[in-house]
Amino acid sequence: MADTSILAGSKFEYSVDDGTTYVELYGITEWPEFKNETEDEEVTEVRHETRQYAPGLDSPTELALTANYYKNNADQLAFRTLARNNGSCKVKMTYKDGDTAEAEVDLRNYGIAGGGAAERKKWMCTLRRTTDIDFTESAS
Repeated sequence: MADTSILAGSKFEYSVDDGTTYVELYGITEWPEFKNETEDEEVTEVRHETRQYAPGLDSPTELALTANYYKNNADQLAFRTLARNNGSCKVKMTYKDGDTAEAEVDLRNYGIAGGGAAERKKWMCTLRRTTDIDFTESAS
């Protein structure tokens, strides 16, 4: 889970048309740290005097997304419905400084995370990354 003070001013968007159009998802309270994770693969040969390693396959972890429940927000309802149906989409995180991270994800494990009355409920789902992350640093 990323520190919310660092994320202040950032936005989370999703696309169901392969990134042609993005829709901002309101209510996000926590989004995961997006990073490529590779396991090291040992490639030591008998001629080496120390162990040698090379990057292995990317091992995407399941990432939790948590948001305030906005019952009457059509864009959030569309995303929640996609998550309930174990759908897929492209996500884009734009940080306050303009840097972005984009990846395709499968949505899983939708549920209500807490609260009681509609105005206090939170929902969550799991994002399972299915592509590498495309990191773009802003010019400024």
